Amino acid sequence: MSEDQKYLMVSNQAVDDGELVGKPPSEVSLEDLKALGHPQSLTKAVRAKCLDCAHHESEVRKCVQYSCPLWPFRMGKSPFHKRSKHNKETNNV
Repeated sequence: MSEDQKYLMVSNQAVDDGELVGKPPSEVSLEDLKALGHPQSLTKAVRAKCLDCAHHESEVRKCVQYSCPLWPFRMGKSPFHKRSKHNKETNNV
């Protein structure tokens, strides 16, 4: 099986006129997804994309593209999930 056959398929949407599209990830084996080196969590995937865009860790930290939907997550954590009381106390030591 070729690489294209593993990850691509002919679209079944008439508007796509038979062009190749990416298979749904649920149709690709976990082994193949891991072999491609994709991060296994959304947070790590966001961080990887930010590194791809900024080209260096220090540039991710300094990112000014605040209109980017990934910007709040660029440091590898969700700012929308509050830290537990235990974590706050540990970080204040």
